[in-house]
Amino acid sequence: MLGYFLDYKNPTLIAKLKKFQQVRAGDASGSLALHQASIDVISGSSRTALACGVEKMTDVMIQEVERVGMLFEDARTTFHSGITIPGLCAILTKLYMERYGADYEDLVLFAVNDHRNAANNPYAQYPFSIDVKAVMSSPLIADPIRLFDTAGVGDGAAAVVLCGPNDAKRIADTPVAILASEVACSRMSLSEREDLLSIGSLRLAAKKALWSRRSG
Repeated sequence: MLGYFLDYKNPTLIAKLKKFQQVRAGDASGSLALHQASIDVISGSSRTALACGVEKMTDVMIQEVERVGMLFEDARTTFHSGITIPGLCAILTKLYMERYGADYEDLVLFAVNDHRNAANNPYAQYPFSIDVKAVMSSPLIADPIRLFDTAGVGDGAAAVVLCGPNDAKRIADTPVAILASEVACSRMSLSEREDLLSIGSLRLAAKKALWSRRSG
């Protein structure tokens, strides 16, 4: 099972598969492909499944990347306003800081940690460490968001092999168990959220996953 291959599907590879499913869910495509693959294995429909994610962004200009990235927003209220993803993130960041009394220096620790992990990954796009000072002194993108606190534009791919516990112990030295996986729906557009800082589908999926784990 492959997910999110878009126009970069390999005909030779697909021809060797027993079945193939393409997943399109925007930024959630990778996680949804993993979810679908796990269902396939748990149900017994497949003994082994391969969930893949591919993103190819360098074939177009940055303006087109920004435009496509904004397609998740409502065309009636946000998409045609001219605001960008960093702009939306800046609004949410300021609101979060105001509501919870956080400093931007606290929030950039996520970027610092991500780069720390990337420094040990030979396949990382930016395989080097940074500190809070480096983030705070990087160019301002959309106040208060700075360059080193934004996602880079690039090409990448990832793949996960899923199988039952017995097969996992046989083919992997340190297999990782998926304890629960759930999907939920809600309004994604900022203009339609009851709370700008709360993603209803995320909260609901988390509750469902915790419940299924406890009851299972």
